[in-house]
Amino acid sequence: MLAFITVGRVLLALLFIASGASKLIDIAATAQEISTKVLIPELLAPYAAQLETAAGMSPPQLLAIAVGTIEVVGGLMIALNVGVRFF
Repeated sequence: MLAFITVGRVLLALLFIASGASKLIDIAATAQEISTKVLIPELLAPYAAQLETAAGMSPPQLLAIAVGTIEVVGGLMIALNVGVRFF
């Protein structure tokens, strides 16, 4: 029974890893999708501008990288059974 649980956990983690990797491979498309759905509030606009000049990327590109990284790391943590309840 433990083998079924392990295989199920790895297969679930593969969904997250594949999704995150596809976001990281095509950052431009992910950033385009994020820019159509996410609007930066006026209160945060100065901070977003500072972040944009510091990183040299637009906020949707930074969010695309962050989302892809979180998905890949979360999937790896689930697959390796480290911090599963958190992820």
